[in-house]
Amino acid sequence: MTHVLIVIAHPDPASFNHALAFATAEALRAAGHEVTISDLAAEGFRADLSPADMTERADPARFHVQAEQANAARTGTYAPDIAREQARVAQADAVILQFPIWWGG
Repeated sequence: MTHVLIVIAHPDPASFNHALAFATAEALRAAGHEVTISDLAAEGFRADLSPADMTERADPARFHVQAEQANAARTGTYAPDIAREQARVAQADAVILQFPIWWGG
């Protein structure tokens, strides 16, 4: 059995992106696969980068992204929402990213 992670990144739960993701999940489950859906907007996941992404800072006086990310990876101090998504990706055998391609964007 394959474990598939479907990541939805659309702010409207009634969107075509959500419909595609849920139809895909249904078809995969019918085929015998295990499916996890990660709805980033519904779960309040923030896509921007900030000091709040780490629960422990390497250097509280300066937010040096690479140093803080390296420290969080070493010490396991990513914020809970990031740790949750990392665990989902680590558990998955396959990942589907379902997101809008904004016309004119």
